Amino acid sequence: MELQYASVALCAMALPLFAYVQLSRRDARLQGWVGFWTALLAQSALLAADPAPGSWLLRIAGVCGVAAAAMLLFSARRLLTEARPLALDRRWRYVFWSLTALALGLTLAPAPWSAGAAWALGALLAAAVALFWMLGPWPHRLLALATALWGAALLPHYPLPLPAVVLAPLCFSWAMLWLICHRAAAPSLTAPAPEQLQLFRQSVRRSREFEILTHIGTALSASLDADGLLQTIHTQLQKLMDVRSFYVAFQDLEQDEIRFAFEVEDGVRVPPRSRARTNALTEHIIATGRPLLISRDVTGYVVQHGLALSGKPARNWMGVPVMLQGQPCGVIAVQSSDRDDAYDTEHLHVLEILASQAGVALDNARLFAEVQRDAGQKTFLNHIARLTISTLSPPEMLANVVAESARAFHYDHIAVVLLRPASDHDDHPELEVAAAAGAHPGVLVARRRLPLGEGLAGRAAETGELQQAATPGNREWAACAEARSGLALPIRYAGQTLGVLHLESHAPNGFPADQVLVLQTLTDQIAVALNHANLFQQLQHQAITDSLTSLKTRRFFMEALQAEWRRARAASLEGGESGFAIVLVDLNDFKPLNDRYGHLEGDRILVRVARLLEQKSRASSVVARYGGDEFIILVPACQPEIARLLPQRMQAALDEDPVLVQRGVRGSFGLAVYPDAGASPEDLLHAADAAMYRAKQADQRRQAADESPDYGRAPERAVLPQ
Repeated sequence: MELQYASVALCAMALPLFAYVQLSRRDARLQGWVGFWTALLAQSALLAADPAPGSWLLRIAGVCGVAAAAMLLFSARRLLTEARPLALDRRWRYVFWSLTALALGLTLAPAPWSAGAAWALGALLAAAVALFWMLGPWPHRLLALATALWGAALLPHYPLPLPAVVLAPLCFSWAMLWLICHRAAAPSLTAPAPEQLQLFRQSVRRSREFEILTHIGTALSASLDADGLLQTIHTQLQKLMDVRSFYVAFQDLEQDEIRFAFEVEDGVRVPPRSRARTNALTEHIIATGRPLLISRDVTGYVVQHGLALSGKPARNWMGVPVMLQGQPCGVIAVQSSDRDDAYDTEHLHVLEILASQAGVALDNARLFAEVQRDAGQKTFLNHIARLTISTLSPPEMLANVVAESARAFHYDHIAVVLLRPASDHDDHPELEVAAAAGAHPGVLVARRRLPLGEGLAGRAAETGELQQAATPGNREWAACAEARSGLALPIRYAGQTLGVLHLESHAPNGFPADQVLVLQTLTDQIAVALNHANLFQQLQHQAITDSLTSLKTRRFFMEALQAEWRRARAASLEGGESGFAIVLVDLNDFKPLNDRYGHLEGDRILVRVARLLEQKSRASSVVARYGGDEFIILVPACQPEIARLLPQRMQAALDEDPVLVQRGVRGSFGLAVYPDAGASPEDLLHAADAAMYRAKQADQRRQAADESPDYGRAPERAVLPQ
């Protein structure tokens, strides 16, 4: 009994001191100590009255003990939270309240339930001991020891008349007085403790926000990659708020859609996408140009303001506009589907600052990308210009152009189809594939001919205008199964359609406006190159083709003769087939025919003779007009026995033609066979000329004496058979 009176006296002396210090300091972090001491004093006073077991007086003393233990536990939790903010989760608070309620309920419950009150009270004291011990410094661990000693005295049913009843209040008094005096001596703000803590937390938060915004600003100013900028923004914002659902979207007025340049769903980045413009929150932010914070019931807010629902349902939504040249062009937004009040006005302010920085950085990145794209397009066109003038062969030039275009633009299919004119009145113009490249180059190559007026290429060739198509819809234009957009540009020069540049892409909008301009420039370059190649081919054809008879010219024949002579000489050294022959043809009495019937009739006779000589010659032979009414034939890789039969066969063809017979046109043939008639091209020409001259003399004698012409040759040269 004396020990209980002594504890009451100690509590009575300590209580006014605690009350004075706490009330004068208004220290919210020490709230609960006066309550603890009051409850402890009340319990000691009730126990000093020596209540009977099971009486209500003893139960009230137990309630005071539970209240003292709860005050002690919550004071320990507050001190630990102040010293180590992340040591305890908010859920522990509910655990402590549950233990307190359980202990109170068991204390007031009738027997035998009241026996469990001691265990619940012991759990409260054990939790308080653990928290005090976790604080670390010796005064807190002294409080932990005092709590453990005082536990026996707080048990209403088992009071221990031991010195611990006095030692525990003494330990509490020393430790708590040191703690209060230490806090009073520490420099403090004039504001109350709760406000100091709030200001401190705000200061820490703003310092953290300033540090992250500075880091983001530095990263934004140092990079010109738009995707990298958005990734940096998302990464840094993770340190300030919940950005598991985050997106940056821009409106595209030309396509009338919202383009999501960067999007994260449930912490995972998703590929860029687009959707049609509606009246959702994103469009609302862009239209108003003002930030928006919806703390709770996002769906209700959307319905209340007449907006359209879009995306996943959210409980908290926050978005700010991205300004470009003073006009809202996009939105940076975050949302939370887990809890309300995930974002506050401070978060909104941070996002506003970030959006203003991002707008400038993204505009710079856009301008840099445009400069790079423009430079790349000019480089591409310059490279194509070099390719088009590097060769005068249209197939080679077109193959190089489409291959480079496919590499530059990553098309699924690119092809150049040329217009093939009708060959006769029964035929129709068609498009013929000249070159193809891309991921699926063979889709049009398999159909070498395309009908005019069908598909994108056919319509572009028929109308002479650009044709563009995209799925969904009629896919008759698509050559690739994966194609979702197609483009056909006519290749025109001087008002004439030469062909079509046909392209297909798997992207829905695979041909933006700036790219179409580049492709139109490309078609102009192709048109000029094709025109130059066609002119070159015409000039080349004219240079090697006789304009009247369409036979090869004398110059071309001489080059072919030199080439065949070199081949034959090399073959003779290797033991191969080395023989070849030339046949010189002269029309007899052609000048009198010209004088009698006129030059037009003479030209008609020359054309007819040229056609007969070509028909009776092998495909590998070169038939040329040697000059005037003379023709010459090169027969490559020909054996002498076969060569000697050529003059007779050709003379027979002339004799069988009714027009030539009517006009009395005959020919004199001179044959020279390598190597019998000469070892060089000049020797062969002399031998053929001599043989032809002898044949002409023989024909003149035949006409005079009605004899057959002599096709012989001198002993030292090739002699034509009689």
